[in-house]
Amino acid sequence: MNQTKLLFLLVAAIAFASCRPSARQTVADAAQPTDSTEAVIIADTLRMVISDKYLMQNDSIVQAMLINPTGRSYIYEADFFIEQEVNGQWYEVPFPNGLGFVSLAKSVPAHDSSNVYGHIGMFHLKQGHYRMSKKIEGHTLSDDFYVGKQRNYTEQELNDIMDTISRRLGKCDALASCISGYGILEKGIEVNFIYNTPERRRLFRQQICDAPILRFTGPESPIRMSKIGVNDTLGISLRPTKPIFPLTAETVTFILKNNSDSELTCGEECDIAFLDEHNTWRKAPRNESFNAIGYEIPPRGQRTVIGRLCPKAFPTPATRFRFFYPVRFNGKSITLMTEFETR
Repeated sequence: MNQTKLLFLLVAAIAFASCRPSARQTVADAAQPTDSTEAVIIADTLRMVISDKYLMQNDSIVQAMLINPTGRSYIYEADFFIEQEVNGQWYEVPFPNGLGFVSLAKSVPAHDSSNVYGHIGMFHLKQGHYRMSKKIEGHTLSDDFYVGKQRNYTEQELNDIMDTISRRLGKCDALASCISGYGILEKGIEVNFIYNTPERRRLFRQQICDAPILRFTGPESPIRMSKIGVNDTLGISLRPTKPIFPLTAETVTFILKNNSDSELTCGEECDIAFLDEHNTWRKAPRNESFNAIGYEIPPRGQRTVIGRLCPKAFPTPATRFRFFYPVRFNGKSITLMTEFETR
């Protein structure tokens, strides 16, 4: 007879935050206009995307991602330049005297992505519309961002902002189903997207809230996943309840069996990866929140394990998947792995 013991339960609560819209202004100190051409895309594929396009004057870093879906790698260095838009023209912001870049080459592999950073604190940027650019193998990649005036929000204002976001998200399932959580942090209000796209950030600002205090996080491109595991070891095994799940499935289920002579401890944490069209395993974007709860599986016992997908936030591809599930057995950590397909 199958038995499970509930060891402990700790439900993590997600704080809610709200935000107040504010106007953006442009700045008017500049030198000579630069090339006004929009962002160049190498082979119409390699691109640079700034994660958070709305910053405040005390922010010191612009974080961006180089996304490379091509079949070759690209070499880049740490250098970048900042331009400001004034009356429809782009002007390069002068680099502070005596400062420069260390020549350190990096690469963004084929069918992969890489984080890049622009340390803008040294420019002391005023309010306005800017863009950060990087030159990669003779081409220029760019993306724009805004800088707003720093202001301090009262606790009441932040609570009002939280209520606004909560209320409006409750009426917008298209966005709510794509967000894993949001809350008040030290430098602003963070909104975590399951799959962070420019279109979803735009819709959030248009339909929910628009203010420089917002910070958007979440993967903008599925990252490589090199994790490995076993599906049968020491009398412990993990199998899917069926080999193929529909593309619309929000849950996938597995049977964990303990055919050993010792108790097995497990929880609700898991990882899911998918095989992309280039035969690369990538982490599936999904809501990774889970209850910190533990179970004991007795000898000869079993348990149904649940993994969750988010097809509304990241459309499930028709491909092979891997399900990773950590367990504790005789004082040691073991990562179990099994595969399934979606069609």
